[in-house]
Order: sequence, then structure tokens, then C-alpha cells
Amino acid sequence: MAIVDDDELTRRGIEACLADFGDVAVVASGDHEAALTWQNWSDVDVALVDAADDRHDGDHFPGVRVVEAARLGGGPELSIVVITGHFFDDALRRRMKEARADFFFWRGNVQDVSTLLAIIRDPDSQRRGVPDVSSEEELRALGIAPGSSVNRAIDFLEQSDGERPSSAARRATIRFRRAFGEATGVRAANSDGGAPRRAQSEPSMVQIERLRQWATRSKHKPAP
Repeated sequence: MAIVDDDELTRRGIEACLADFGDVAVVASGDHEAALTWQNWSDVDVALVDAADDRHDGDHFPGVRVVEAARLGGGPELSIVVITGHFFDDALRRRMKEARADFFFWRGNVQDVSTLLAIIRDPDSQRRGVPDVSSEEELRALGIAPGSSVNRAIDFLEQSDGERPSSAARRATIRFRRAFGEATGVRAANSDGGAPRRAQSEPSMVQIERLRQWATRSKHKPAP
């Protein structure tokens, strides 16, 4: 198995506890950044991933990218288990569903070694799948439709950081908004979930920023 957690004490504690059991072998252990460089996902049967790091400068859910990397690099038998204190966060639920995490556990329910072992050995016996979001209205207010991708939206914004047009550059802003909508499937919407008062097909810059803050829980605003 592989263990991914930005908290070194937690990560090493889990690894030490599992060392007492001969049927569990930890083949990789590290933080989120290190996990994105791993090339041995095909050797992993179970990936245990912590979803969040509130100390992160940007996206507070770096575990999402780790799950995406594990799904891409792992074999068909790989089980990706997410354990998080943000179990009830709709943004995380939506993003982990998109990333195709297999199992999703609240950290408060995993407080002893026997429970952790049961999850590792037979996740299906404990909980199945990532729960649905609790508020579809919130998604509509952000312009997120069933076919939209929140993860692509965050990737798009991070890749364009530093190149984002200022509000004064009207034509460049329109091109940016159009490219964002086409890449992510996010629709134009008001904060109340209704259609914009003015006819427009692409999200506004205000809506895009609102989506970014919701999806990452980061309040940092990129320079104009």
C-alpha cells in the first residue's frame, strides 16, 4: 500500500502501526507533493490518501491531484481510499467524485488500528463510494452542471495564474471567460443560481473567482 499525508507525524504513525502486520506492506509513503512524482502506482494495491492541507498556499485539497495521478498510473485493481476531516464538504465530495476515488471516510470514524486495518483489507465492508453533494442549489449558483468539471476549472486557473487579464482589458477578459467555459463546462450563473440578467454564454470573472474560492477553500486572490 501507499500512504499520502502532509502531516508527517500522522503519516509515520500509520506506517509504524501497520509494520506490525505481515499482510500489509507499505511500498511508498510521503506528502502530497512527493506523491505526484511517484512512478510506482502500478505496484500499489491500496492508496491511503489524506484529502486536505489547510496550510497549503493555493488549493487546500491537494489530495485530489494525488487521486488523479494514482488513478492514471495505477493498475485496474488499485483501491483509492480517502480519509479526511472534510467529509461533509460538498466541494471536496464533488472533486473526489470527478477524480474517481473509490472510498471516502470521515477521519472521526477511523480512530484505531483495527478500523484502519478493516478498511485496508476490505474497504467494501465499511463504506462504498464518495457521497453525493448535499446542496445541488449551491452547484447551480456556481454554474456547475452535471457535465462540468470542477477539477479542470482549478487546473485551468492555476495554469493561467499570472497571465489572467485585468478587468480593464475587455477583449482579453472575454476570450479568457470563453476559454474557461469551453474547457470546463461551467455555465454562466448568478450567485442565486439564476441566469444572468444580461445575455451571456460564458461565466463572469466574479463567478469564476467565486467558483475558485468554493472549490479550493483558498481566499487568496490572484493579482489583477
